[in-house]
Amino acid sequence: MTRRRPGTATAVPDPLTPQERRALEFARTWAPFGEPPDGEIFVEFGVDLTRFYHDLVRILSTHCLSCLLAPAERAQVLQLANNHT
Repeated sequence: MTRRRPGTATAVPDPLTPQERRALEFARTWAPFGEPPDGEIFVEFGVDLTRFYHDLVRILSTHCLSCLLAPAERAQVLQLANNHT
């Protein structure tokens, strides 16, 4: 997947895979409310809590996400993930 940088006609590759983007969006949605109900992560992603949050920490630490998450959102998601790793 590619996206266009604002104000340019140049396409830039999306730094996240579709699965990573889904996980990040899922975590961003739930972060203000705490963690999702038991089993929801397994139903959505097919992995246990530990694996999901480990992957989330990896995503947050290896990608420049300033254009994807506001600083407050990133802090919420990271805190939730760090509580499980």
